[in-house]
Amino acid sequence: NLITSRLGSYGYHVVNVLLHSIVSMLVVFVMSWIDGSDIAAVFAGLLYACHPVHTEAVSNISGRAEILGALFFCIGFLFYARGTQSKSFFVRLIFIFLMFFNTLLSMLSKEPGVVLPVVCAAWDFSMNSRLSIPALIWNRWIKTQETREKFRTYLFSLAILCMGNTAIAAWRFWWAGGTVPAFVYDQNPAGLHGDPLTRRLTVSWLYCLYLRSLVFPYTLCVDWSGDSIPLLKSWKDERVPLIVLFYCGLLFFLYATRSWSINQKLYQRQLFTFGMFIIITFLLSANIFVPLGLMLGERVMYLPSLGYCMFLAWFFARWLRGGYDIDPLPTQSEKEERRKKLESKSSSSESSSSSESSSSESSS
Repeated sequence: NLITSRLGSYGYHVVNVLLHSIVSMLVVFVMSWIDGSDIAAVFAGLLYACHPVHTEAVSNISGRAEILGALFFCIGFLFYARGTQSKSFFVRLIFIFLMFFNTLLSMLSKEPGVVLPVVCAAWDFSMNSRLSIPALIWNRWIKTQETREKFRTYLFSLAILCMGNTAIAAWRFWWAGGTVPAFVYDQNPAGLHGDPLTRRLTVSWLYCLYLRSLVFPYTLCVDWSGDSIPLLKSWKDERVPLIVLFYCGLLFFLYATRSWSINQKLYQRQLFTFGMFIIITFLLSANIFVPLGLMLGERVMYLPSLGYCMFLAWFFARWLRGGYDIDPLPTQSEKEERRKKLESKSSSSESSSSSESSSSESSS
């Protein structure tokens, strides 16, 4: 942009829109690895392209950091998902390396991109390997030989993901000088407040506002710093019941996904995956590990909104089909397995037909 249009803003905005369009198309392919419905995949991409919470990230020239982070995030996830379908150890390592390379690019664009290996591990655990937490803790629950093979493969991938993710995060921390940025109090009064009760209550209220920006994006603002959001200084605040309701809803989500059960249904695994796409990608923007330089910003929801848009698309597709537990649609990995089985059957049938023809010729 600097070479072509110098300081003219038009070219920067055009590139931002084009990059956002590419990310929206990649969302279609990401959704196909969670649900095999073409309707759900296309609707997820359209919803992600049009969601109002992305206005700040796409309209602001500086929002390109969020767009590039999401772009490399989706590409890295697709590389990892494709690599899990290979039986070759060497091929799997190549795809994992490509995923780590895109993790590095996503992190250098925007720091939340560093959690890509964690999201890949959650997807592999729930949707690809179809494991459960009891099986992961105590392998006595693993009964079939096929499940044992998936368990060993997942542990191998998990070990590589943990080591690679730790190395990338450590390098980023070392490159920053081993320190966190020093922000001004007016930038983030909630995260930098001295009273622990005020800080925790207000940060929890910010979670509710972020959720509202996803579900009902009516009140959006480019700058929430200063006293734009009143702090919660006691339990008597009228917003505390909404915070309690938010955490109750989070507990209900964990209960509905049955992540501790060995008999998880497909729709429960899909819900768990959508939730992990939202929660894991939001962790670094949640004022939990380090305080941020902003109190609230819709642009940080550019990547976490991916899970929400996929959930809405999944719900819409299931509603069109008459229910979420009827005829579960195959995921992309299941489609790949079916395609390989059909190819093996066709090759075996061709070989049998050729042997029959050769035997008939010899007899004649």
